[in-house]
Amino acid sequence: MRPPLTVRELAGRRNMLLLGLTLVATAVFGGWLWYSTNYLWRVAEGPEPVTLAELTQMGPEGADRWFQVTTDVRPGHLLKTTRRSRRGGTSITNHFALIRDKALIVETSQSELPPSFLAWASEFDEQSDYFKRARGQLDVWTGSARRLPMSPLLLRVSGSVEFTRWLVGLGISAAVLGLLVMYWRISRALLDYTRTPQVARLRKSALAPQGLAAMVGQIDHQLAGLDPSARRTGPILLRSWLVTVNQNTFSLISSSDVLWVAPYVFRRKLFSLIPLGKTHAVLVFSRTGPTVKLSVPEAKLHEVLGAFYRWAPWAVIGSNDDMAARFGSGANSIKRWFSSGPSRKDLIAAVDKRREQMLSASAADATASGSNAAH
Repeated sequence: MRPPLTVRELAGRRNMLLLGLTLVATAVFGGWLWYSTNYLWRVAEGPEPVTLAELTQMGPEGADRWFQVTTDVRPGHLLKTTRRSRRGGTSITNHFALIRDKALIVETSQSELPPSFLAWASEFDEQSDYFKRARGQLDVWTGSARRLPMSPLLLRVSGSVEFTRWLVGLGISAAVLGLLVMYWRISRALLDYTRTPQVARLRKSALAPQGLAAMVGQIDHQLAGLDPSARRTGPILLRSWLVTVNQNTFSLISSSDVLWVAPYVFRRKLFSLIPLGKTHAVLVFSRTGPTVKLSVPEAKLHEVLGAFYRWAPWAVIGSNDDMAARFGSGANSIKRWFSSGPSRKDLIAAVDKRREQMLSASAADATASGSNAAH
């Protein structure tokens, strides 16, 4: 017989999965750093001073290097390429062929080359259409009788060296910091499962005065009452808790925290225009933050809403404009900025008041029944 499902087990699964994903992300990031070591080293060193004449004498060893170029040779033979996008916009790229004993191609969007500029050198791919176009145009300029050799380097004019340094450094620092924060949070959650966000979020529950340990114990007790052969994934509706177990995560919602249970229709569209179909779901909105989406066939929507009404009768059940304006998702979330209805705080207070009244009435009925039984 399988042991009953527990909150600790759910938190452990989630944290171990997150740890595995973080390790994979670290390996990918480390692989990228290793692959880009040469580039990052060049960026860290900064651009090397060089003249156009010196560049024309370089071979493939000049590729993947960053240069601060001085135009000691007057640029000649300007090419202008105009590209038109599907939306009607145009972009112009100017290509300078700097001819001496070799032709060095500089790709830039400027109308002319400044006396000094920064450029990244890459090896000219002689099989590319770009190289063949440049080779053909160069032959037109120099004539078929004199075939001028081309430099193997293509210069792509870059922006500010300081900006590039800051951008690369900021990107690496942000990635390292993000990974460190992830490891820190995961290690804390592995040492104390109550720090797992889904469990820690219960401190915002209406039942928070009972203490986190009491709430977790209540969930474990109700889970232990399930049939051992029952499924352990998907939504599990317990006596006073809704536990949803997905492949990657889980959620815990007390019936005392449910504010609104609403039917929703999600439409799938191709390119946001062509309808492909629609799915029906019931969304459960809670004061503790997570919104649980339950996929429900259209024919069973009323049945599911009825079950939630019996489970949390104080919550708002069904479509409601005031709740949609304050708690709705998607297009409905825009309404909160323009709605003149009750505020989010007022709606929560109304649900709390109904819950207290219903629980007080139930307690009074239980007391009266006990007294009558005693007599």
